[in-house]
Amino acid sequence: MQPIMIIADMESKKQIALSRGMKLAQQLDTPVEVVGFVYEYLQELSPDLRKRVKAEVLEKKKEWLDAEIAKQAPKGLSVRSKVVWAKSIHTWVLDACKKKDYFAVIKTAHRSGNFLYTSTDWHFLRECDAPVLIEAEKKWNKSRPIVASLDLETSVKEKQALNDRIMSHAVDVANAIGADLHVICAISIPTLLRDMDIIDVDEHMMKRRKQLKPVIDGLCEDYGLSRKQVHLKSGPPRKVIPSLANKLKADLVVMGTVGRRGFKGKLLGNTAEQVLQLLRTDVLAIK
Repeated sequence: MQPIMIIADMESKKQIALSRGMKLAQQLDTPVEVVGFVYEYLQELSPDLRKRVKAEVLEKKKEWLDAEIAKQAPKGLSVRSKVVWAKSIHTWVLDACKKKDYFAVIKTAHRSGNFLYTSTDWHFLRECDAPVLIEAEKKWNKSRPIVASLDLETSVKEKQALNDRIMSHAVDVANAIGADLHVICAISIPTLLRDMDIIDVDEHMMKRRKQLKPVIDGLCEDYGLSRKQVHLKSGPPRKVIPSLANKLKADLVVMGTVGRRGFKGKLLGNTAEQVLQLLRTDVLAIK
């Protein structure tokens, strides 16, 4: 089984990612790598003193992290830990994910990104090769479903392959925590046509449901779902996904993300980023 990387909250009393990640790893029977990050500006110190201070800080932080892990780690779980001196967390993690195949990178949500500032969360969503599980503060509940957001309308092989990856991870997590799995799909209708009443939305949806029936039937058969577990709704994904997730009272939304970089990424964002700003559930984003 692929290992899980957990990014520890080194400055927080609430170890949300650590707690949730440990439980998920136990249920998936997969090893864990916990990474903590520290960094201080020490350029004013002499090289020798800088080296000594850095070593002492890393040692103390490692002792603290190991103590936190001891509180959270289930018996028998394989856990490795390290504390890294790095100013750029996402750069270190992205490099590590290129060297090893992780089931997921788990971190606590920090929704602080805006037009002028790209947060660590956004970097992970855009660039990380491994699936990224962004944790909200609420606890998982078996009575609340796991939701997989798919593009059932696509005929593009790459997007169909992404659908398969989304379902694979959603099934693994749902089975691990004993939760039901639901699938949601946004049916796109051009806003201009909708606003000008050029298209009958109900009639269009009825037509699309009929056209997508073979796809939905195949999905249900492949993953053992009932038709009631597949939900279609008209509208843009950035609105449909949070709306349906809220209606279903989901604990986790598993969805694909298309990475954009540079100014275009900051200006437009992508669906995962837009959805994350509206959702207050956990999000497992798969590139």
